[in-house]
Amino acid sequence: MWSLYSDSHRGFCIEFDPSPEHTLFWEAFKVIYQEEYPTVNIMDIGKADEFRKALLTKSIHWKNREEWRILKTEQEGGPGLKEFLPELLTGVIIGALMRDEDRNNLLTWIKQYPTKINIYQAKLNERKYQLDIIPFPEP
Repeated sequence: MWSLYSDSHRGFCIEFDPSPEHTLFWEAFKVIYQEEYPTVNIMDIGKADEFRKALLTKSIHWKNREEWRILKTEQEGGPGLKEFLPELLTGVIIGALMRDEDRNNLLTWIKQYPTKINIYQAKLNERKYQLDIIPFPEP
């Protein structure tokens, strides 16, 4: 997903603790991966099951993404910026091709964050079609 959602490895990925109940991340839904399109009754789209089925189903080809989604109706606050407790942000993965200036700015921000954040570096594997996520060396 780095090439799709992180500016071709030049961005970063953030990690949250989803375990505390009644937080934004605790409410996330696991994406359903399947071969066929879901059958959704548009007349029942206001019902939770139909709403989720329509918004949580993706092709089996994306299964390795292991995605979770947070769904909020207009009545629940809808899309947009959301606040969270600082301690729920637990990690940052620096993209494999992030520019030095951007990495330095990110590291400066992390040092000023009120709670500890684990820092990782994504590395392009030299032998396999994969990314290796390794701990970032402590400064």
